[in-house]
Amino acid sequence: MSSTTPLLGGSGLPAPVVMQDHPIFLRASHSAWHWIDQKVLVLLRGTVLGYIVATAFMTAHYKMTEETEGSGMSNLFDFALISSTMVFLYHLITFSWTFTHLYYPEPNDVEGRVERGIIKAMSLPRNMASQRKQFYFNLFYSATTVFCFMNSTVYWFITRQHDAGAADPTDGSGLAASFVEAAVNITSAIKIPDAPCLSAPSVLFGGPG
Repeated sequence: MSSTTPLLGGSGLPAPVVMQDHPIFLRASHSAWHWIDQKVLVLLRGTVLGYIVATAFMTAHYKMTEETEGSGMSNLFDFALISSTMVFLYHLITFSWTFTHLYYPEPNDVEGRVERGIIKAMSLPRNMASQRKQFYFNLFYSATTVFCFMNSTVYWFITRQHDAGAADPTDGSGLAASFVEAAVNITSAIKIPDAPCLSAPSVLFGGPG
């Protein structure tokens, strides 16, 4: 009998850098529901991203012109805005990956230096087998999801109930504030759960099997 431990090498197990499943980047670029094809997914993600951008401009205008509490720098620490920013970055990244993966699977074949550079910047990471890169993206996805749930829960069950009791129904600024706050929190809630956990597809996150 051999005195060596089979798990320490020579047992035919692959090296840690070998992908045993589709990397998280590819799974984030496809729908968790098989009946949604890539073209429809690109359209849906583009629509959601457009809505997020529109509400971002509306919120920024309100924060800079209508809101009187606090200073402009205090908005950098607003939990709702931080959550919305993370959601925007997530959808921007996944839309870019989905779009280029469908229409420009080979970025090096794109003609034009500027166009090629833009497509490369929007494309999936080169070394998708990197465990470090997969961990960082999974961490970002998980943090965005948690922030969204926390922000939506605090707003709809605490902040909104408190503001509704103290608001003057005839005050137009109060109605505008409520509308903007609802838009921000609805935006934060738009977290499409389509990226699974790092190691394997997750039913919790709606990952494809």
